[in-house]
Amino acid sequence: MSILSILAGRKSTPLVCGFFCLFILTSCSDSNDSPHDSSPDNASAVWERFEQTLPIAVEAANPFDPNEVTVDVELIGPGGQSKTVPAFVYESFTRSESSSGSEVLTADGSREWRFRFTPTHTGAWRWRWLRVTIAGEEAGEWESFSVLPNLDSERHGFLRIPDGAKHLEFEDGTPFFAVGENVAWADQRGSGAYEDWIAKLAASGANYIRVWMPEWDMGLLYEPATLDDWSARMDRAWRLDRVMELAEQHDMQVMLSLQSHFPFELNGLFGSGWDTNPFNAANGGPLATPDEVYTDPFAREIFRRYLRYVVARWGYSPNLLAWELWNESDLAEQPPTIDPVIDWHREMARLLHELDPNNHLVTTSTSDFAMTFEAGRGNTPIPEYPLVYEPVWQLPEIDFVQLHSYQVHSLGLVFPVADTIFHLVDRMAQYGKPVLLAEAGVDIQGLEENREADPEGEGFHDLLWAGAFSGAFGSGMCWWWDLVVDPEDWYFHFTPLARLMEGVPFARKPFESHRGLPVHAPDQEVVAHVLSGRATLLAWVRNSAHEYFTPDRSLVEGAVFALPLAVGGRWVGEWIDPWSGATLGDVDVQTRGPHQPEEIAVPSFSRDVALRLDYVDE
Repeated sequence: MSILSILAGRKSTPLVCGFFCLFILTSCSDSNDSPHDSSPDNASAVWERFEQTLPIAVEAANPFDPNEVTVDVELIGPGGQSKTVPAFVYESFTRSESSSGSEVLTADGSREWRFRFTPTHTGAWRWRWLRVTIAGEEAGEWESFSVLPNLDSERHGFLRIPDGAKHLEFEDGTPFFAVGENVAWADQRGSGAYEDWIAKLAASGANYIRVWMPEWDMGLLYEPATLDDWSARMDRAWRLDRVMELAEQHDMQVMLSLQSHFPFELNGLFGSGWDTNPFNAANGGPLATPDEVYTDPFAREIFRRYLRYVVARWGYSPNLLAWELWNESDLAEQPPTIDPVIDWHREMARLLHELDPNNHLVTTSTSDFAMTFEAGRGNTPIPEYPLVYEPVWQLPEIDFVQLHSYQVHSLGLVFPVADTIFHLVDRMAQYGKPVLLAEAGVDIQGLEENREADPEGEGFHDLLWAGAFSGAFGSGMCWWWDLVVDPEDWYFHFTPLARLMEGVPFARKPFESHRGLPVHAPDQEVVAHVLSGRATLLAWVRNSAHEYFTPDRSLVEGAVFALPLAVGGRWVGEWIDPWSGATLGDVDVQTRGPHQPEEIAVPSFSRDVALRLDYVDE
């Protein structure tokens, strides 16, 4: 987001397989393996982190410079499968709180080399470290560990996009539909803020957050560090460790944004970070102008090193939904042509796929404000709207497409929420990839503008639901988590939507989208937005007169809805209040087929109501 408002559990399940299971697995190890210590410390489980401190001193003057030293770990698993994982420099910190409530991180140990690995197969594994320095190469002795079956019902593996799908699912086939918000950076509480926010989100049923690595929080490339030595930012890396641990405890998926436009922006709406950017030649960096970040060989080399480090430290996590190369790359100063931007994204996305042993998804983002404005005004047919970044979205290395959409209520730039979002998602879906409404808001400006525009959270509510019914793989992901959502305690908004979408196999079974279906209601205009599959139907029924900027909270009574069911037979489900999550009525309907829709009564509602039906195979 183009705003600088700075500072304004997954359950840990014990290993229960026991020594007998451990003995069976370790006895299957290859005869060439080193002797195996059969203690539980040398065991892991499928999709569970295996972390080791390496017996290597951090001797290089700059351990972040691969020209001085690189450390990798080679792993060989069942059937001879081989993986190479980069190791990383780690420093431990102790957390305390200042008198003002700010987080204080104090280094409490020497630096060390570590590696993190998440196995995806049971059996006997072995590993060894490989170090390359100016003086030559050396390798450690082979060590072994066993990987036991996954017995944690909350652990499903890494997220994937099945061939041709527009939604995501876990490795074990468990469906995933993202419901959540942006929590891009912390307030003064640091990691304590994330403990608060993530726990509240998880309690509400949310399962997704988007986190940044900006210069004012968890970024590594900024003061007091230098461009190529990030030792002075290891406290920021420790904080991000804590965020990822919290995500694992609370079953939260994280999109990690690696670079913000702000340090490379001139004359931005909310200022510029170029004057303090270490890439700036005036500060000893390599760049005369910000746009050279896409072309300068040294700048690109620094970013390659950076990607290696973030993959080494956080690429182990099944709770990492995706790497986001840029937040709003288009707001950084752009080269004269788009070609260097395309080339930069191709190289860095390809490098992430090469480095990451778990093949996390890769994306980037753009601001999209002009398209939102045109979509709302209807001046340009959105299916034909020209996107400068189209060649970037078309890159095969970019796995899914993002959309950011803000209204500006304070300037009178307001548009019907659902219709606008539907048009925008349709435009981005033209690339044949999954789409996510990854940032959204009723005003691009700050606290007061958003509270004045949306005092009841009705725009916030509609952005969540419009994203969900647009065909995107998640809800609309709203901004202002720290200034509006948390102070106003709007977490309850996530619960009904999470409940509605739970377990729906979007990635495996085709769903047909029906938007704006007429709903018969005496003296009122009511429409239904429907996602219809062969086994599940989801509907969001709205009073068309209601928008957050022209609210109509009158009661809708006596409405009747013709169900566009995909197959004939018995369907059962319930009407849900999208505000409270309460069940408003059960539905049990027998229909003869899609061309003979069954009409059902809609319960009385104000603003909107939701329906879920599931097919019963009798």
